[in-house]
Amino acid sequence: MMAVAKIVLGVLGVASYYRGSETRARIGTAIAVLLVASIYADVAIPLEFELDKRGRVTDVPVPLDLTSLKFLGKMVLVVPLLAALAAHLAEPGLLTKDKSKDQ
Repeated sequence: MMAVAKIVLGVLGVASYYRGSETRARIGTAIAVLLVASIYADVAIPLEFELDKRGRVTDVPVPLDLTSLKFLGKMVLVVPLLAALAAHLAEPGLLTKDKSKDQ
């Protein structure tokens, strides 16, 4: 379900190019919340379990590895998005001038 939500929000994010910065900020915030929830779900609801010597699944979850490719991939997606949202909140004034003010 989270994968479908990520795809839908990604499509909305691309389509929001024509809708304005407020809509892009809302969709970006929703995507960031979804990605952070996905990282939390890896910890709270483990889907991978350790195997015993015979190859059977046990009830011991695989601990979260902060160097795993899955976790690092999610962080590569989350950190730039959060930085972009923070820059968006600082606009106008941080990187550009306010176009509505008379200079």
